[in-house]
Amino acid sequence: MSDPQLSQVYNQTVVERLDGIVFWEGGITSAEDFIAFCKRKNIVMTFMFLGGQVVGYSWLGGISGNYAFGHFCLFRSIWGKKTKQIGKMVLDYWMGFESNNGFPLFDVIVGVMPKFNVRAHAFAAAIGLTKLGTIPGMFRNTKRDRDDAVIYYLSRTGHG
Repeated sequence: MSDPQLSQVYNQTVVERLDGIVFWEGGITSAEDFIAFCKRKNIVMTFMFLGGQVVGYSWLGGISGNYAFGHFCLFRSIWGKKTKQIGKMVLDYWMGFESNNGFPLFDVIVGVMPKFNVRAHAFAAAIGLTKLGTIPGMFRNTKRDRDDAVIYYLSRTGHG
């Protein structure tokens, strides 16, 4: 996507008041931050479209070996409508990545989210992630407020 398109996606995130949830820790506070983030070599961005319109985005980060950390932001216009279908499609897309030797690149996708984000927890469960547990006080926002981190995962092997 072009810089103006990325800026528009970020601005939609702000208009829908999702920026303070998705970027709760304060690492991305402007369109310029978002554009730079999307262009990082260690981030794999995925944009979701419906009827030619961007309805959300997701990304993989913390990629190491056969696992990565997945993140989602879905715009309010599709909440409760296509969210489950879109989320599963993104997971299938990520799990379909192949390494140079033709084997699956990822065996595990990990999701880590603040405890307060109950919609994210419901979404994670709906798209097939398994709740693993909680790390007390892991997250801290710019106001130094803390929240527990809840860990979810999707494993290719199905083993917990």
